[in-house]
Amino acid sequence: MKLVFISAACALSVYAALLIFARLFSNALMFHPPARTYSKTPEHTAFKMHDGTELTAVFLKSSNPDAPKVFYCHGNGEDLGMIYPVLNELRRRGFSVFSYDYPGYGYSYGKASPTEENLYESAQAAWKCASEKFGFTPENTVLMGFSLGSAAVCSLSEKYSGWRGMVLAGGISNGVKTILPVDIIPWKILDNSSKVSKIGCPLLLLHGTLDFIVAPRNARENFNAAKHPKKLVWLEGFHHNDIVSSPEFWSETVSFIENPKKP
Repeated sequence: MKLVFISAACALSVYAALLIFARLFSNALMFHPPARTYSKTPEHTAFKMHDGTELTAVFLKSSNPDAPKVFYCHGNGEDLGMIYPVLNELRRRGFSVFSYDYPGYGYSYGKASPTEENLYESAQAAWKCASEKFGFTPENTVLMGFSLGSAAVCSLSEKYSGWRGMVLAGGISNGVKTILPVDIIPWKILDNSSKVSKIGCPLLLLHGTLDFIVAPRNARENFNAAKHPKKLVWLEGFHHNDIVSSPEFWSETVSFIENPKKP
């Protein structure tokens, strides 16, 4: 009996230590901003969050004014310079594209704190910029989030209705489940699946079958949570950061943006 008590006490102590670690260091684990990789051009613009933090965005305009628009949120180890080829490819495929850097990324590197709360607030401020400056509306916009960016677009999807569609590429269902098969934390971290269950627009999920950064179970959980037209595409043989090199990634993404109502 004493051994059982000691084992239980040890288990509780380990769990308590884990919770303290999660509370103190979850943001450090979630966010890995690189030093800025780009310089501003006429395609870049700036906007501010409520606390005055200035963030940088880029708008790539399609030659077709009636083309669908893409609001793109990048991963945790990227900035606008690193993802420019992806954004430009979306424009080359015929779409207008807006993207931005989170607090602590790009020109705010070392000047602002990258936190989950700031991630969500920056998505709201970025959307305000895109809608007021460049004519983005939910009806003409597909939200697209890669990796950590899936949390930004999922948070934004809750605030407005009537979105044209949403694409989650290498997306997270839950922050803890990127590492563990179950969520053992009593508070929510990057809780995407509950938001996905409430969206009222078509959903496309793209995920590498060999993804060891955001485990494939995340895509399955988001797919199962969605209640509206949805499609899950497994990118066979691809990992996490290489999925944009998959031809199927592009064919499925372009097809969905053009006609999201066809799952």
